[in-house]
Amino acid sequence: MTRKGHTVTLCPMLHGPLRYITRVLPPLLLSMLITPSYGEDIRQLTVKNEAGRYTVIFEVMLNAPVEKTLPLMVDPANWPRLADIVSASEVIEDIAADKKKVHIIFEGCVLFICKTLKKTEIMRLLPQGEITTLALPEASDFLYASERWHITGVGQDTRVEYQAELVPDFFVPPVIGPYILKLKIQSLLTQTAHNLERLAH
Repeated sequence: MTRKGHTVTLCPMLHGPLRYITRVLPPLLLSMLITPSYGEDIRQLTVKNEAGRYTVIFEVMLNAPVEKTLPLMVDPANWPRLADIVSASEVIEDIAADKKKVHIIFEGCVLFICKTLKKTEIMRLLPQGEITTLALPEASDFLYASERWHITGVGQDTRVEYQAELVPDFFVPPVIGPYILKLKIQSLLTQTAHNLERLAH
């Protein structure tokens, strides 16, 4: 099945979607709502959805020095180690010393729909630990995707602040789909923070 050129894989049980959702959704929601206890201190994590536009705000304190966490974030080759959903990421063009074109491939599932997504973005490395990205819609599965990471040292710890606006250009199941996608984003950020702290030690 394809939509706007995107490959969508449906589980075999889709022939009875209502029965499948009813059986699988309660444990799925429970597993996503239970957040594992990690060493990082999450100060804020909100994801809002308004008409398909997702606004994300995230702040976490990591028990690791900034001189070790920042290099992990500014090199896209490290991103698959930070999040399981990122299957590949690479710099495809060095535009300037502080500006790169990056290609990322994501793999994941929302309910019974599994897909591989791509995003090509312009990444800028700004002073004082700030990273911004802006997706190129013509080469991405997002109509719009803007992200800002601000990574600063606080003593021997690292503060990570993240803000994003995301507009997917792929099918999200109605009613429950946006809610599950919000949980997916929250889980992704929590996992990224945990792995960033672990790899920085």
